[in-house]
Amino acid sequence: MIKRGPILIIGGASVDKVRADGEPRSTPGGAGLFTALAARQAGANVRFFGFRPDPLPELFAKPASLVPWQGPACEVEDLPHFEIVYEQDGNARLAAANWGREETLDPSMIDDSLLDSPLIHIAAIHAPELQMHFVKSLRSRCDARLSAGTYGYMARRAPDTVRALMESVDLFFMNEFEQTLVFGDERPTVRPGQILIVTRGGRGSDIWQGDHCTRVPICPATPVD
Repeated sequence: MIKRGPILIIGGASVDKVRADGEPRSTPGGAGLFTALAARQAGANVRFFGFRPDPLPELFAKPASLVPWQGPACEVEDLPHFEIVYEQDGNARLAAANWGREETLDPSMIDDSLLDSPLIHIAAIHAPELQMHFVKSLRSRCDARLSAGTYGYMARRAPDTVRALMESVDLFFMNEFEQTLVFGDERPTVRPGQILIVTRGGRGSDIWQGDHCTRVPICPATPVD
């Protein structure tokens, strides 16, 4: 039986400059923060852990009002800053990146009071080696089910580490492009009891459980930022 309780999302918030059919504009971003907001929108009880700028700028006022956000204080300049260009076909291109202090995020910064969650998700942060550091620490400190995700640069730079990260957690998320970078033409190896989710854009998602794969379709939608 899986105990009930809030989901803990570990990751980052970022300041994004988005270019899409017009002048660039600043917007809150970060895989960790957006995962927490998406989980809340889906009806989950969720908490978010990551660097939190103090004082909190207006840019992050709305996200912070929606999701309980805990973590070490920092200057807003210490957060990652990304410039993202959305192409006409809906694909996004990372034009510039400054990772700030995200590489210094450490599991020792997490208070034990946050570790009563039944599920802890480690979002894509700086490097897969840092995610692995969180996995090893959390395994020794709590009995939560652990989840993690990746992104294209990680999968290209360190496919073996991303594969090891996937093997170390209970649930793992990646997209079709990242799957190709990590596994090539191989079928993913998913152990019994583990779940791998591979998103495929407009073609839905593949849910891998052991050797069994289920295709989950999506409803057609127009992508927006």
